[in-house]
Amino acid sequence: MRSCFPAVLSLAQSFAPRRAGVGGSQAARPGPGARSGAGRRGGVLLLFLLLAAACAPTSAPPAAAPSPLAAVHLTAATVPGAETRLRAWVGRYEKNHPGVVVEVRSDTLARVQELVAGGSVDIAALDQEPLPYYEGVLTGTVVADEPVAVVIHAGKGVDSLSAAVLAQLLAGRVGDWAEIGGPAGPVQVYLLPASSGVVRYLEDAVMAGERLAPQAIVCATAPSLLRAVAADPGGIGVVPFSALTGQGHVLGVEGRFPQDADYPWRMPLFLGYGPAAPLAAREFVQYIDRQD
Repeated sequence: MRSCFPAVLSLAQSFAPRRAGVGGSQAARPGPGARSGAGRRGGVLLLFLLLAAACAPTSAPPAAAPSPLAAVHLTAATVPGAETRLRAWVGRYEKNHPGVVVEVRSDTLARVQELVAGGSVDIAALDQEPLPYYEGVLTGTVVADEPVAVVIHAGKGVDSLSAAVLAQLLAGRVGDWAEIGGPAGPVQVYLLPASSGVVRYLEDAVMAGERLAPQAIVCATAPSLLRAVAADPGGIGVVPFSALTGQGHVLGVEGRFPQDADYPWRMPLFLGYGPAAPLAAREFVQYIDRQD
């Protein structure tokens, strides 16, 4: 601060040596107290220097670095049919919520619900409604829907079929592709396990009470099903749209395709949490529900 400099200057001037004589230029003779006066002037000089140093502007101390956000660690268990979407949600959430980390693991439907209801993990991602056994324990919220994609071997010359014809194919009632306008060759149905959300959806919303083909080959995962269909000229299968990897040819349903907003075959996706879930887990579910 500079406001103290005038006071320092005034103090220094008051102790400056005085010249003798009226109108003369001759300096007065030093008297007996000359030495003590010199000492006083030296003390004043020292005082002046100290005050000047105190008045000198000082640089502000460096700003303290912001404290890092406290890390929030959440765990999530997902069924295979919801894994791709869950990982996308987690990536988006972590980007918009620095300090939050969500660890994802994949497991069976029964195991995922057991883990969340028991408090071993915080969040469950399901491709179907929670089992009745967990009613009142596991809180499930529909946060999105997932297109259910029909894939066939490439080169069939078929782009779209009606829902009724597709149901006949998946029931095993069409034995040859020539029956529906494709090149001659036997039809082979590939399905995911009976516990998957895709199969539950087909049984409830597509098959109209008919059974899925008993001669179908069951594949443990969507990637293995896609590989099997891509390798079998007569193959047809159904997987979550988010699991598609470019293998096989995607059929339209009633002229609509999975990427279309009005595509008719869509299964619900749920996020759930148990009674001991932390507040951060509930906030995650609410955020995804609002976004999707």
